[in-house]
Parts: sequence; structure tokens; C-alpha cells
Amino acid sequence: MGGKDWAGKVDPARAIAALRQLAEEPAEDAALFAVVLNDTHLLVFTLAAPWYANAGDRWLVEQFFIRIAPGDAAGAYEAIDLVAEDFQASHIIMATAFAKDDAALGKVYERYGYAQQSAQFVKEAAWQQSARSSPLEEPH
Repeated sequence: MGGKDWAGKVDPARAIAALRQLAEEPAEDAALFAVVLNDTHLLVFTLAAPWYANAGDRWLVEQFFIRIAPGDAAGAYEAIDLVAEDFQASHIIMATAFAKDDAALGKVYERYGYAQQSAQFVKEAAWQQSARSSPLEEPH
């Protein structure tokens, strides 16, 4: 597997339906949030309290961040901090999962105060691989 093969597993119709529902009926106890920043970017995120974090910490964890209209991108990146403040999140985690060039987007994040802390590794579960490679037995 090379590149970002896992991205091909994303169901765009399901993702769009989830975002529409989120926009139309934001639940008070929602697990997923979406905001438009600076009229240029859509930020979809969760709030988490990692088991390893300081007691009481809430972290804003980006799930999807995309440009939706032309305009000043700087304002969108700066607005992420305002969203974190609104949700009382002590940390912000941004990723490069859907970026064409992880390093280039990483440099943008660094300009706004982020530091790379980890890398993410993805593999298809072994049971999925074997299920595809071995035909199902026909019942006798």
C-alpha cells in the first residue's frame, strides 16, 4: 500500500449526509461539531478528554478541515483558536490526513503555532485482508 489508500475507503455520500444533519440539527450533546471559519473553511471536529491528559482538559480534535470558498485563509487558521476558546479546549490537534502534501500543510500549521507531535500509521485489519482473499465455502 502506498500513498493514502485508506482515503479511498471514505464514503463521500455518508460524510455529506452527516455534515448536513449536523448543520440542520446540532444536538446539545453532539459528538461531532462543524463550523465555518472566516467564510472560507469548514472545520469538523470532536472534543475529547484523552485518558492521558490533565484532569479536566478538553481537546479540540480536527476531523476534517477544508477550504470551501476563496478568501483569506489566515483568518480561518486564526479562528480555530477562537473555536477552542468557545469550547474551552486546552489543546488543538490538526492533521494532514486528506492533504495532497503532508509536509506542505505541516509548514502551514507550523506558521500558526502548531508543532508536529506524531505520525499516524494505518493498515487494513488482517481479518479483512483474509476475508477478501479466501472465498466463502459453499454450504453442503
